[in-house]
Amino acid sequence: QPSAAAYSHMHPSYNSSAPEQQFPFGGMSFHASGWMQVFQGGVAKYIQEKYQLDKCKMVGTSGGAIVACTLCCDIPMDLAFSEILGVRNINKHNNVFRMCAYTKQVIKKMLPINCIELMKNRLTIVCSKMENVNLVPMYASAFNSYDDILNYLNATVHIPIFDGFFPQVTDAYNLYDGMLTDSHSPVLDPCLKVTWDSKCYCGCTQENNTIFPEIEIPHYWCMYPPDERIL
Repeated sequence: QPSAAAYSHMHPSYNSSAPEQQFPFGGMSFHASGWMQVFQGGVAKYIQEKYQLDKCKMVGTSGGAIVACTLCCDIPMDLAFSEILGVRNINKHNNVFRMCAYTKQVIKKMLPINCIELMKNRLTIVCSKMENVNLVPMYASAFNSYDDILNYLNATVHIPIFDGFFPQVTDAYNLYDGMLTDSHSPVLDPCLKVTWDSKCYCGCTQENNTIFPEIEIPHYWCMYPPDERIL
């Protein structure tokens, strides 16, 4: 695994000069997204290029956790797009039953070996924890190792049936995708919220501190992204 610093030399469009302006919010929250990471990734790319984010805390659920982790690790969003957010890759991997496995492969490939140093208690990953016969939200923010972060990122994209029937066991917890319990976590309020859903269930689109698309995106695009004719 490369370090985060190494990524600056892996993509030609990466701007190595750090922005001087500090991000005006103390935190960001990213909605569960599936393949609609393309919207969240576009927002994240703009923010990454305009602001310093080293003091910003982030929370994300499912695909939103991957975007949040990418920002925490200072991985160029262009590079992330080419690996997991790009329309070209989405169209190659639009089989919903391959989506989770493919996403986990890219997480392992992209997560920098020094990610534990970069988090600095800045990242919260939302998962769904099985308790008896119920699912409850779990907010993972204290990570002890690279493998710890990797396992929780894998857990938050572990969708029942689509990625197997059994939960992913992490730190003795039985975990599934965070979207099943808290798809847009408010644990960092007040913060900047990012959602692809113009009618987000948590009501964030009625607030002034939310970025969301002006058009209504079909929910099935999260699982079955549009082809080039629609784009």
